[in-house]
Amino acid sequence: MRQRIIQISKSSILKSFSIYGGTTLINAAIPFLIVPILTRYMSTADYGYAAMFIVLCSFISPIIGFSTSGAISRQYYSMQKIKLDIYIGNCFILGLISLLPVSLFFLFFSTQISKFAMFPENLLWLAIIFSFFTFLINVTAIIWQLQSKAFAYGNFQILQTIFNVLLSISFVVFLKMKWEGRVFAQVISAVTFGIIGLLVLYLRKFISLTYNKEYINDALKFGIPLIPHAIGGVIMTMTDRVFITKMTGIEQTGLYAVGYTLGSIIGFIENSFNLAYMPWLYEKLSKNDDEVKRKIVKFTYLYFIFIIGFAMILSFLAPLILQLFVDKKFSGSSIYVFWIALSFAFSGMYKMVGVYIFYVNKTSILAWITFFIAAVNIPLNYFLISIYGALGAAMATAVVSIFFFFSVWIFSNKVYKMPWLLQKSHVNHSTNIQN
Repeated sequence: MRQRIIQISKSSILKSFSIYGGTTLINAAIPFLIVPILTRYMSTADYGYAAMFIVLCSFISPIIGFSTSGAISRQYYSMQKIKLDIYIGNCFILGLISLLPVSLFFLFFSTQISKFAMFPENLLWLAIIFSFFTFLINVTAIIWQLQSKAFAYGNFQILQTIFNVLLSISFVVFLKMKWEGRVFAQVISAVTFGIIGLLVLYLRKFISLTYNKEYINDALKFGIPLIPHAIGGVIMTMTDRVFITKMTGIEQTGLYAVGYTLGSIIGFIENSFNLAYMPWLYEKLSKNDDEVKRKIVKFTYLYFIFIIGFAMILSFLAPLILQLFVDKKFSGSSIYVFWIALSFAFSGMYKMVGVYIFYVNKTSILAWITFFIAAVNIPLNYFLISIYGALGAAMATAVVSIFFFFSVWIFSNKVYKMPWLLQKSHVNHSTNIQN
C-alpha cells in the first residue's frame, strides 16, 4: 500500500491536482473572504435574489453551445484524425446558434420565467449573456486542462474571481447597488474573461471558424444527449432554492445561499481533483491494462474515504467558521452545511465512476438516469420542506446526490467493466465496452 501511494504521489495526476487544488483553494477563498463584507451590506433577501440569478443561469447554460464543450475533451484523446482548431471553431459556431432558441424562449415566456425564478423580468437578459460568455470561458479552460497547463488554468480562474470580487465590492459597498450590484459584477466579469478566453484561443491558433458538417454532427451527437442530463442535474441541485423561495420566502433562500457557499468548499475540492483526474484516466484506459485498472479502482476507493471525511470535518467546523466570518443575521446558515457538504462529496464520487460513461460516449444513459432522479427530487423537496422547512431542501439535495451516485455507478459498470471487486481480469478492450 505504501509503495502504491508513493507511486501515485509521483504521478502526473497528483502533481496536477496539487496545482489545481492550490489555485482552486485560492479561487474559493477569495469570494468567501468577501462574505463578511457582503453580508453587512446585503440583506438575507438580497442574497436570495443573487442566488436565484445563479439558479436561472444554471438552467440556461446546458443549452448554450448544446453542451458540446465536453466533446472537445473526448476528441482530444480520440484515435480519430481531426483538426482540433476547426472542431473547436464549430463548437463555438454551435454556441452562437444556440443563442437564438434561448433568446426566443425568453422573449415569449419572460413573464412566466420571471415568476418562476422570482427574478425581475427586465433583467432576465443578463442570464443569457452570462451563460454564453461562461461557455467561452469553459472552452478556454478545457484546452488548458487537456494540455495539462494547470498554472494557466488556475491563473485565469483566479484573475476572473479577483475581478468579480472587486466589481462586487465596488457596486455593493460603494455604489449601494445591493443584489443588483452583485449580479452585474458577475455578468461583467463573465463577458470580460469570455472575450479574453476567445482571444487566447484565436491567437494560439486553437480556434478556426471553418464550417465542417461532420464535426458539427459529431459534437451534437455527443452534446445533445447531455442537455437533458445537465438540466436534470440542475433540477437536482437547484430545485432546493426554488422551493425554499416559493414555500418559505426569499429571506430563507439568502440564509441557505450562505450555508451553501460554505458547503460548496467540498465542491471546489472534488472539481479541482476531477480536472486533473480525467485526462490522466483517459490516458491510462487507452492502454487497457488489467493491473492498471485494479490500481485505479483502489485509488478511487481511497478518494471516496478522503472526500467523505473532509465533508464531515467541514460540517463540524461550520458554526465556528460562520461565527467568525459572516454577519450575525446569517448565523442560522450553519444548519445547512452538513447536508450540502455531503451532497458535494457524493457529486465528486459520481464523477469518479461516471467518467467511464463519457469515455465510451454513452452519454444518453446519463440523461435517463438524471431525469428519473430529478423527477424524484421535486416531490422529495416539497415533502421534506413541508416537514423540516428550508433544512428539508438541503436534506433532499443530499439524498438525491447519494442516489444519483449509486445509480450511475451501476450503469457505468454495464458499459465499461472495471474490477470494482478488485478481482483479476483478462478482458480485452474489444469486449470491455458493452454495446
